Amino acid sequence: MRITVLVSRYVGMVAIVVAVSAAAGVWLGREHPRSTLAFMSDRAGKDQIYMLDRLTGNTLQITPDDYEHFQPAWGESQFLIYTSYPMPMHITVMDIQAGKTHTLNTSHDVYEPDWSPKGHIAAASNPNLDWDIALFDSSRATYPATFNSEANELEPCWWDDHRMSFVSNRGGDYDIYLYDFASESLTNLTDSPATDYNPACSADGRLAFTSTRDFNAEVYVLDLETGEAENVTRNSASDFNPAWMQDGQLSFVSDRDGNREIYVLNLDTGQMENVTRNPADDDQPAWSR
Repeated sequence: MRITVLVSRYVGMVAIVVAVSAAAGVWLGREHPRSTLAFMSDRAGKDQIYMLDRLTGNTLQITPDDYEHFQPAWGESQFLIYTSYPMPMHITVMDIQAGKTHTLNTSHDVYEPDWSPKGHIAAASNPNLDWDIALFDSSRATYPATFNSEANELEPCWWDDHRMSFVSNRGGDYDIYLYDFASESLTNLTDSPATDYNPACSADGRLAFTSTRDFNAEVYVLDLETGEAENVTRNSASDFNPAWMQDGQLSFVSDRDGNREIYVLNLDTGQMENVTRNPADDDQPAWSR
């Protein structure tokens, strides 16, 4: 498969201006630091995308209340991509600095989007009875990835512009796979009888993921070079949806305080911080690049 045909920019789409206050526009219009967290929360009554500046603690809802919006992922500089609902679920691309959005329209559900370092898009799609990984070409049309099977393929995660991980039950249970577009090779990274999901791919070759191998949802980190996997959360509560930060710290979602909150874990020191601290459910963290 030629990966070069995937989109890197979004040109020619109809722009929709997001209604934000003047103060919000100033906050969004600056060059966002790498400490900016995009996440989903129901604190407004339904799922919306928020941004949190970890340096100041400022939090802002950035999606309109017309639909539900969730599953954010950062692209290059000021671009954010996320899933919008109602049916069919579709992908929205937001230019944070301009305060504009673009919709990638499809005739079927598309969700769980991820953006490669150069702006290539992959998402889970269900044009048939099962879920497959869909790729977007430069004309904004979708086409299936060649590694799709008759089983389900979900949760794409780019390592770089030539390698992707995803979740599949092609082996009978859900494991995390790695596909190399250059060599067209497929590798099962987790290969466990438990359920492995929520892959988060780091720039330095570490895979964070959620697994039930300890009989509840825990976050593990797998070193691709050594093949060693470690449970880094170790808590009786449910820990899931890991996301890497640029400085190598790992965030994840946990209900250990009674509701879903986003935590940041320093893997070197073991120090942990609840960064959302809200009575609503906060989920699906994504850190700016």
